[in-house]
Amino acid sequence: LFYGDGLIYYPPPDPWLNVMKTNFVGAWHCTHAVLEQFMARGDATIVNISSAMGERGWIGQANYSASKGALNSFTRCAAVELARFGIRVNAVLAGFTPTELVDGVLQRDGGKSIKRQIPLRRFATAGQVAAAAVFLAGPDSGYTTGELLCVDGGFSAQLGIGRP
Repeated sequence: LFYGDGLIYYPPPDPWLNVMKTNFVGAWHCTHAVLEQFMARGDATIVNISSAMGERGWIGQANYSASKGALNSFTRCAAVELARFGIRVNAVLAGFTPTELVDGVLQRDGGKSIKRQIPLRRFATAGQVAAAAVFLAGPDSGYTTGELLCVDGGFSAQLGIGRP
């Protein structure tokens, strides 16, 4: 199961709740929907698409950061709880990836101000994020569970995310 979120419409009637429902509650529902089948089968994998912004606060992004923080914690807890059934749970913490959802941000200055904050000075591509998810779902990561894999051009490394 791969779970990646996306808003269906904008603007939502209640931005806080809509973001939480999309980014966290949706993942819980998707996980719950396949759980019985995965538990019976064993050797299953769940990969959530999240963000390093769930590990740190960000000005003007409290709702987004809180929702991704909940998803990151859920990923780790589910990994520990479901391991005994042979189910691995991981997440890709995607960096800034140009999509229709962020077109408004890119229109301001072409994304230059954001790129300056990323050590590799470029955005992720959807293909790079997908490749990380495929890796986490595949046999090469068969002994990996509870991992939050940052695919963000070094953005999280400079913030100390995932570091004690």
